[in-house]
Amino acid sequence: CLGEKIDFEDEVLELIANHSELSFRDATKLLEELVITKKLSLIEARDYIGIKSNQNLLQLVNINPSSPIKALEFIESFAQNGGNFKILIEEQLEELHQALLIESKTQKDLKKMFTFTLKEIVLLMRLFSEAYTNLKYSPIESLPLEIAIVEFYNKRTVK
Repeated sequence: CLGEKIDFEDEVLELIANHSELSFRDATKLLEELVITKKLSLIEARDYIGIKSNQNLLQLVNINPSSPIKALEFIESFAQNGGNFKILIEEQLEELHQALLIESKTQKDLKKMFTFTLKEIVLLMRLFSEAYTNLKYSPIESLPLEIAIVEFYNKRTVK
């Protein structure tokens, strides 16, 4: 944005690239909207896009292995703050993808983020993918993700 003399944090441009679904037109439109609304910091841009929390849902699941309560509270808070569940699930799937590559030993240079087993990572990916698909059919936006979390905990405890 040097030619336009717009001062952005580098992370904002990365955020735009990640949330434009590989579409130049979508990225341009999002950039234009952020400039017009003067949302030039990372926090403002995340809020504008619908990312309402820096806390990570998967981290809550990881550190609370026996109870879904904290994860469900996170989802409820995320919904009350106007978070975008499509983006939330996409971000969680991206993190799970990285964890899958690490656990399957194809990415040795990445730091392990979670203590999930390979089987748990695959299960979470399936459940979150299903939740992502069901978002458009659900009358309650948070419901598919809440179901995925509860189902994961039910299957996880049946070891």
